Amino acid sequence: MEVVQIREALRSVDPEARRVATAALAEVSGVGVVEPLLCALGDEDWRVRTEAIAVAVALADNPAVLPALIGVFQPGDDNVGRRNAAVEAVAGFGAAAVDLLSVTLPALDADGRKLAAEALGRSGADAALVLLRSMIGDVDPNVRVAAVEALVQVGQTSVDTAVPVLESLLHEPDPMLRLAALTGLNDLGVAVPFVRIATWLEDPVLRVAALVAAGRRADPEAAPVLVAMLDGARGAVRDHVVAALVDFVRASPQSHGIVRAGFAGLGAAVAASVLEQAERGEVVERRRRFVVLLGSLGSAAAARTAVRVLADQRVAGEAEEALLALGDVAVGPLLEHVAAGSSPTRALCTELLGQLAPPLEHPAVVAGLRAVLESSVPEEVATALGALATLGDATCLGPVAARLGDPSPWVRRAAMAAVSGIAARNEVAAAAFVANARPDGDETLAAVLVMGVVRDRVRPGEHEEVAFLSQALSHGDPLVRRTALESLAYRAEPAAVEAVVFALSDEEPTVRAAAARALGKMRSAAGHCVGVESLLDLVSRSTELELVAEAVRALGEAAAPRALPLLRQQVRDGAPMVAVAAVEAVARVPSPERVDALLEGIWHDDVEVVKAALQRLAEEGDARVRPHVTACLDHDAWDVRRLAADLLGRRGGEGVTSRLKTRLAREAEPLVRQAIQRALVEIESSSSGIRRTTTSPPIRGGSGGE
Repeated sequence: MEVVQIREALRSVDPEARRVATAALAEVSGVGVVEPLLCALGDEDWRVRTEAIAVAVALADNPAVLPALIGVFQPGDDNVGRRNAAVEAVAGFGAAAVDLLSVTLPALDADGRKLAAEALGRSGADAALVLLRSMIGDVDPNVRVAAVEALVQVGQTSVDTAVPVLESLLHEPDPMLRLAALTGLNDLGVAVPFVRIATWLEDPVLRVAALVAAGRRADPEAAPVLVAMLDGARGAVRDHVVAALVDFVRASPQSHGIVRAGFAGLGAAVAASVLEQAERGEVVERRRRFVVLLGSLGSAAAARTAVRVLADQRVAGEAEEALLALGDVAVGPLLEHVAAGSSPTRALCTELLGQLAPPLEHPAVVAGLRAVLESSVPEEVATALGALATLGDATCLGPVAARLGDPSPWVRRAAMAAVSGIAARNEVAAAAFVANARPDGDETLAAVLVMGVVRDRVRPGEHEEVAFLSQALSHGDPLVRRTALESLAYRAEPAAVEAVVFALSDEEPTVRAAAARALGKMRSAAGHCVGVESLLDLVSRSTELELVAEAVRALGEAAAPRALPLLRQQVRDGAPMVAVAAVEAVARVPSPERVDALLEGIWHDDVEVVKAALQRLAEEGDARVRPHVTACLDHDAWDVRRLAADLLGRRGGEGVTSRLKTRLAREAEPLVRQAIQRALVEIESSSSGIRRTTTSPPIRGGSGGE
């Protein structure tokens, strides 16, 4: 499309026609592009303006474009849309924009300088920091504040440079400048010492930012001040105080205790207000904060309130958080709720009891949990069993084992874990509990579970346990057979190995898989895996892919170098399921030939195998890895190319940057392009010593002032 046609199309009443015409400007060279580009930047439709911004950045090599964009900042252009779009476009020029703005800045009025500051902030260029620091001394207060805000934006990738500048501004007499600096430090996750901002809590202009900072820092000196403010604050100020207290108590495990001491010094009316707002507050977001603060009250009343509001899904997460913070104080109210009978939150309260009650210190809790085992609600029973796995004593073995035959698989699994947990803590009682069990009876499952965790022999004879477990492999319940195999895995005498190998031919696939896993765990007294030969034989002859994959994983568990040739063959030629398992197994074998075996994986026909091999190769320090990973930038599968780019970004190395740029120039898949760009940024950051953050920055300690 010719320039004349583009100009004509830009006058169309159809926004889509104008957008298409704007896109065509990317093919126009020379100074002739400037006038229609500026027209498009000021279009009334946001889609046209967005297209114009992209075109402007794409024309970065045209020397006429950037000066024209900065010219929009000059006095006389009243088109707000064009000026804002020009900010975005100028920012896209990065360091080049910084260089030209440093020359043109003196000719701009206050509004223009403010726009320039915004563009510098969005440029992401480290060089913008120097120019922005000079703009902080501008004669216009709005420009000064804009410069600080822009400095914060650039500081996202240059925190160590921006923070000292912002901290120095905390001493400025201009309150708006101090506000911008403190807000910026908050945004960067820098925790400012409370002593530097304590007096600002009384300043209406600075109060909100100071409250955020006080909450983030979680300085013990701030706790009584914040709690005292809660007593007298009203309206929006009170909301900000509560938010600061929530930030405070979430800052560290000790913070709730610090705030609790502050509440103890106030009257009962403040605590009553927190209880009221937590239970019946009308604004959900505000109510959530008050529910969190229940954990700082430290009272049984707070715990009871938290238990009640657990039923409200809008605040249930915060209620659970508060109960865990209350600790031992919450045990009684939780137990009361559990003892009251079935309810929508009984299972959750049971689970919380298991987390809060120290073992052997709360016999009433153990009794309450045993009572829940009589419930007809599977969720409640399973949760009680989960708690008893940690808290249960020897008296619980009978009631817990009775649930091993429950029709609910969920309950049955929980009962198995509970029997194992209780038996491990009460070995003598557990051995006595199953002393008379038969390998083909109803009590067999309990017996094989106990034999799996009790260190001393449950059966008196030297070989009686292996004999019992071997006979249990003929039990009618596949779960019993699988569990018996798990117990045999920790016994390495020939009879045990023979029994496990026999189970490889079990009619149930899950039992056969359990047998393969057991062979990978069986160790002799010298620490050698005694099941390797059987596993190698299984992998060589079996046609059952799921079983072969399990056997391959077991060989990885064995970590035997003599298994490496067969594993390498599976990496190269195995079915995808087996090949992926072989890659993971090879990575665990302590052999110098491990890398050669992993390299076979990147030539596999299946993409998932290739990706698994790449992931494991990236963990190796071998010099051969990088060129092979680099070669995967040209793989047919886009997700392999994306993974290769991400791995190269972490690894770096000579020639990687140029190779990534070459690939970027011809890569069409957006997700791969993003991965390559991330990799280039990561390599650049590593080489320059700049630490870039792609997520919210961590809380950092402020410098000085303490």
